[in-house]
Amino acid sequence: MKILIIACGDLGTTYKAGEKLRELIGGDLGDGKMKYDLGDYDAVVMGTNVRFGKFNKRFYKNLKKIKKVDKDLYIYICGAEAEKSEHYVDAMRKEAPLAKDIGYFWGELDASKAKRMEKYAIESFITGRKKDGLAKPRLLDKKIRAFASVIKGEEN
Repeated sequence: MKILIIACGDLGTTYKAGEKLRELIGGDLGDGKMKYDLGDYDAVVMGTNVRFGKFNKRFYKNLKKIKKVDKDLYIYICGAEAEKSEHYVDAMRKEAPLAKDIGYFWGELDASKAKRMEKYAIESFITGRKKDGLAKPRLLDKKIRAFASVIKGEEN
């Protein structure tokens, strides 16, 4: 099965998750700005970040293209709040009801890649989580491996 992985993120975490997936399932990896011919692929894996409660705009643009063709679709989400994973997965099911699986990998926050207000917001968010006794966001390799197994048909 030939797989296209499209990682639509802003600060690199969604792409990093895409790299980890590619190591496990193979395929071609690119960001949401790349040009591709969907006819070359059997399945599409799309990743999006969550920024201030919303999915990435490039994700929506690419999803629109993919909805027009008959391809197996898998979606992963990278967000900073593991405790809201069900909320984001449910929201994505409404956006992409034909997706075969939707995974939530949690995510990393790197304020050094952000600019001005976004940088301040990320630093404040991390500080707030620490004060509240919550873990700093990170990619969950276990979730990525489980998602890859579903794509490869090893689990339902």
